[in-house]
Amino acid sequence: MRVSNLSKPSGWSKEFTRWFGILAALAAALVSPHTRAVHFVSVEDPSHNTEPPADPAQARLWHLQGDWNAFLGTPIAAYWFITAKHVGGSLGDQLQLMGKPYTAIVRIPDPESDLALWGVATPFPDQATLYQGSRETSKRVVLFGKGPSRGEAVWVETNETPVLKGWKWGKQHKVRRWGENVIDQIEVGPYPRGRKLGELLVAFFDLDGLPSEAGLSGGDSGGAMFLWSNRQWQLAGIHYAAGGVFKLKESDEPFDAMLFDERGLHRRNWSEEEGETWPLTALDANPQPGPIVATRISHRASWIQQQITTFANPLEAIVVESAERPDGPYVKVDQWTLHTHPLGLVVDKPDHTRFFRVKSTTALRMLAPRQEGAQLILPFDG
Repeated sequence: MRVSNLSKPSGWSKEFTRWFGILAALAAALVSPHTRAVHFVSVEDPSHNTEPPADPAQARLWHLQGDWNAFLGTPIAAYWFITAKHVGGSLGDQLQLMGKPYTAIVRIPDPESDLALWGVATPFPDQATLYQGSRETSKRVVLFGKGPSRGEAVWVETNETPVLKGWKWGKQHKVRRWGENVIDQIEVGPYPRGRKLGELLVAFFDLDGLPSEAGLSGGDSGGAMFLWSNRQWQLAGIHYAAGGVFKLKESDEPFDAMLFDERGLHRRNWSEEEGETWPLTALDANPQPGPIVATRISHRASWIQQQITTFANPLEAIVVESAERPDGPYVKVDQWTLHTHPLGLVVDKPDHTRFFRVKSTTALRMLAPRQEGAQLILPFDG
């Protein structure tokens, strides 16, 4: 999860002035079984919402969240899942969904947003429906994450009385949690430093929000945001950023936090003209809840559908060619199969020297081949 520098300005106006930070939270090497992800305003119970929702339709959404390394991914077609591009991953990694592993064999990053599609070797038992409408604003959403637990509380002296503002990001990951929020606005850029982020859904961590009002933190990247449309829950967004970077005093060390009120703190800002600055949010301003930001699925739905239709089976995105000489000419190899452990292609062992190359939607790295009986395995990664 990246740090957001989007704020809800005074007067509830819609403007995009803050810098999206470059900090991406990574998985901790050792994880306590008691850590939790999604933050809540009113609930401190560490076991809150760590089981599927009671409503059957919402419980299905829980089971549509797969563990993608330290983050989350959502199946959207028989052989495809979607997640945030910035969380990374490699071919051969596995999405763990409903207790079963699904090996990633193809990656298609979106050139215009933070989305990434991953094709797997075996079909999923269920898939989410993409929301393709344009009425996300003011919609209640159910969201999922597996970032760190609440960290240290953030207090600000107000009239000589300490007032709770929210919580710093914790340091532990990997426990799934669900919550709710309401989409407040849609941001369309242009974004600082020329980032191609597409369109973004923005919700705020409000003190007086929903009963399960939720914010996000580092590690929640890739999780899904669902809204109700046409009598079903549909995938509306994939988590990109949350919270911000703050200081109590300008001379203090900065910290990442998810706050329900940013007044009284210095928030990191960045602009082309001034670079990095730390303006103070005045105590007499309107309440300033922190943002959670997701890549808007409807804006990229046509591109997503085009990819998963063109390559309904991800194996169709892999082309194997061979030649007698390193410089070719290369011809297509029609007869090959996939080897998943380790990831590689299986072809008949040639009776004389042959050179092989593989084409896909992203660059691959060919590893040393090995012989198994009458077959040749061509391992690759990427």
